[in-house]
Amino acid sequence: MVVDPPENRMAIPGIPGAPEPTFRTRDREYVSLDELIKDVCTELATRDILVDAPVVKAAVQCARHSVQGTESPGLDGLAQQVSEDLRRERVHLVPRLVRQVLLSYGRVVTELDIAETIDQL
Repeated sequence: MVVDPPENRMAIPGIPGAPEPTFRTRDREYVSLDELIKDVCTELATRDILVDAPVVKAAVQCARHSVQGTESPGLDGLAQQVSEDLRRERVHLVPRLVRQVLLSYGRVVTELDIAETIDQL
């Protein structure tokens, strides 16, 4: 993971009002959602899937909201639901691409060994 110096950091726009969590890794490092999103974009790019960071962030925010307190619809169902939720936010991302974003997000979270999520508004 590449961490930009503070002077180079700009917040990635996402869904207004959606939580901006911080993640704590098992080795007690803290990672912002934006840092995770940058890693997801990098991981996707290695597979020739180019998606803008704000779109990736919106998809992750929608997915995190969708899975809270509900029964899991499975990956394909979640991808469909997130695609529909994004459309209401005027972000168009087909379910197949949402699925790739969510798989990459899962790989990054696993690779970083996230132990805790701290939601912030």
